[in-house]
Amino acid sequence: NFLAPGKPMMELIENQVYLSQGAYAKVIARGEGLLTLCQGMHYSLVALHIRIQTAAAYEAMGKWQEAEQMLTQAILEAETDYLMLPFVENYRYLKKLLLRCQKQESLFVRYLIQMGEMYEMRRECLRKEAHRPEVLAVLTDKEYEMVLLINQHQTNREIAEKMFLSEGSVKQYVKQIYSKLQIEGDTRTKRKQLLQLLEENS
Repeated sequence: NFLAPGKPMMELIENQVYLSQGAYAKVIARGEGLLTLCQGMHYSLVALHIRIQTAAAYEAMGKWQEAEQMLTQAILEAETDYLMLPFVENYRYLKKLLLRCQKQESLFVRYLIQMGEMYEMRRECLRKEAHRPEVLAVLTDKEYEMVLLINQHQTNREIAEKMFLSEGSVKQYVKQIYSKLQIEGDTRTKRKQLLQLLEENS
């Protein structure tokens, strides 16, 4: 009885584990019961997570209509208060589904996609950062993230959009990067040297 109020949250965490393990049928089977439990206890935020997890499980199993219905309900519940994090954390499962839902011309859905892309990019950077070449150790996290985008042949404008910076700020960061790595020459030569440095040390 003492632990009863925490049960929905514990179930939510367990659900997330099942989702990451690919036990989609289990997530779906638990969904309705967990939503009923949340409704009875007025746990709307936990219910939001459960709906997102269930939508992701339906999507993974190719049940697109059920996935869209579940996600649409979650979006309606979250949009008023702009509760974005539960969607963003599960973006890798929801990406295709959100892109389909984007047709509804919802600004909230567009923000979810934008934030989801940033989140996934950041996760990838952190993963690569664990293997960051020693020669790039002098760079800050933000500079290193920028180097990875340069390595993807992104323009300054594209980098600015992805990192929520102005193009002027990107130019300043890039200038600092070249300075720290002691790369000299014209813009084209510097970029070429940077890419070569990455290739040699990857």
